[in-house]
Amino acid sequence: MRVGRHVAQPLRTASAKSGAGPRRRRQNWSALKRERALEALAARSRAIEAELARLGAIQVEQQPLPDFVEAVFEYSLGQLRAEATWVTHTPAYMTNKPWLE
Repeated sequence: MRVGRHVAQPLRTASAKSGAGPRRRRQNWSALKRERALEALAARSRAIEAELARLGAIQVEQQPLPDFVEAVFEYSLGQLRAEATWVTHTPAYMTNKPWLE
């Protein structure tokens, strides 16, 4: 069994691991215009897909994993999949609802 440095990192996000560029200030949706909110959701969707691919590759690379480590990976991947579903459905919802400009 090969357990490397990646095993301890399954919950980190792609933006946190990369360290590339300055950190953007997070804003509440109520402070964003509709177009900016939709752009932010699209960017988050891309980041989630990248993180799913990264974690999935690490999970495969590290096999066989102890059961507790496999469970942590599955939990992390499940949370990301749930967020990906939410991020995908939210723009459709937002485009059909009034938005305060």
